[in-house]
Amino acid sequence: MKLLARYLLKELIVPLVVWVLFLFLLLFVMQFLRGTEVLLGSAVTLGDVGRLILYLAPHFLVMALPIAFLMAILLGLGRLNEDRELTALQALGISPTQLLAGPLAIGALLGGLMLLLSFTGEPWGMTAVRELVNEVIKKNVAGDVKSGVFYEDLSDLTLYAERVSGKGERWTHVLVHDDR
Repeated sequence: MKLLARYLLKELIVPLVVWVLFLFLLLFVMQFLRGTEVLLGSAVTLGDVGRLILYLAPHFLVMALPIAFLMAILLGLGRLNEDRELTALQALGISPTQLLAGPLAIGALLGGLMLLLSFTGEPWGMTAVRELVNEVIKKNVAGDVKSGVFYEDLSDLTLYAERVSGKGERWTHVLVHDDR
């Protein structure tokens, strides 16, 4: 690989990785804040949160990669332009098409990765997220419902059990009120 190509790739890959990590974290925090009532229940383990991150990763990457690539192009090539390196390279006889080879190669690679994630990883992850959230809600409800106390942590649902025996495994005289 030519020295120029490696240099341009380094100028693009570093901001790309930083932006992907930043956007991934931002998207996860936004999703976490939307689901705090589910994710902060008494029965949620660190393993559940780890599985949630794994299942949501393809979905977040599909959203984060194009934005991160745009920002990497703007930052990487913008820095080269600001330092007048692009002008110096053109003065050396390097054409703009040679300069575009690196960004186009990264774009093609990211496009293929996005197709793969969109058609395989994202549907798998979103299905697994739905199943995990249902499992966590069931564990939270089973562990949090107390005898003779109204349970209102579920949105638009109120649950009352006259008696809870065992570890929340058996409820008697149950009242469910649905406000939906």
